Amino acid sequence: MKRAAFTLIELLVVIAIIAILIALLVPAVQKVREASSRTQCANNLKQIGLAVHSYNDTYKEFPPGRLNYDGGLGWTVLILPYIEQKNFYDECILKKRYWAHPEATRVKFVPTYYCPTRRPAGTICLNETSGSGDLSGKGATGDYAGNAGWNSYDEGQDVKGFNGIASRGVLIMANFVNDGSLNPIQFKSRIKMKSIVDGTSVTLLVGERHVASKGFGDANSGDGSIYNTDNENLNIARVAGWDKIHPAKPLAKKFDEAFSYQFGSYHPGLCQFVFCDGGVRAINLDIDNDNLGRLACRDDQQALTYQLR
Repeated sequence: MKRAAFTLIELLVVIAIIAILIALLVPAVQKVREASSRTQCANNLKQIGLAVHSYNDTYKEFPPGRLNYDGGLGWTVLILPYIEQKNFYDECILKKRYWAHPEATRVKFVPTYYCPTRRPAGTICLNETSGSGDLSGKGATGDYAGNAGWNSYDEGQDVKGFNGIASRGVLIMANFVNDGSLNPIQFKSRIKMKSIVDGTSVTLLVGERHVASKGFGDANSGDGSIYNTDNENLNIARVAGWDKIHPAKPLAKKFDEAFSYQFGSYHPGLCQFVFCDGGVRAINLDIDNDNLGRLACRDDQQALTYQLR
């Protein structure tokens, strides 16, 4: 006589086999998903690098990182026409500070500026304030930052240093003139291709910026608007390594590290950068600060002992 159903033991065995298969498959699926996200992130950086080179082809200079000290627009806006965002670019007025733009413009996000491993595109910072603390204006965030050099202060020009006129990075402060209301009425880049003395293949251009996992949309956690260049939160730039004088800025190794003007990613064990030659390369999170600083400085003329991939 044929059985009409499974026995309890047979059912438990089937369930156990299914559970084992799921346990084996889930990590594989996660690895495939991360590989896809990492590739998309690398493609974002590649597009950003190509856009910077297109800007350089047009103006014979790299885009300035910042158009003035107090909330001017910067490189993330200047390259918009070269990443298929010309209409958005036309909404932005380069001679006005970030704060002076309507909220509808400030909150527009650019998918190319988001790493899919970290989050979907569209996070908005809700608590932006100006350096003086008397203005507010939310805006779209992003996951990439320009190389403002190693952690060296710009003595006499900007008490917070990092992204001032003497920065040793690449996307740095413009040579600018302000009007009476601190709007940048004239500006010009300080960096040309010949300024990359160490070589374009060993100098960082743009990389993944560190944002503390508990601080998405929080300017105080390093996730201010990617269009706002106010030095208070250094939204559009990061520093890396050290100059043997000031405190080192290594790559962030954990998602929940406090914001400290560092580069850092959500990819396991590495952070991705586009270099000044347009190539995208991954750097191990445990790279020493000497070599990281040499990659961030455009003209230190020191040999690398770190093997780039």
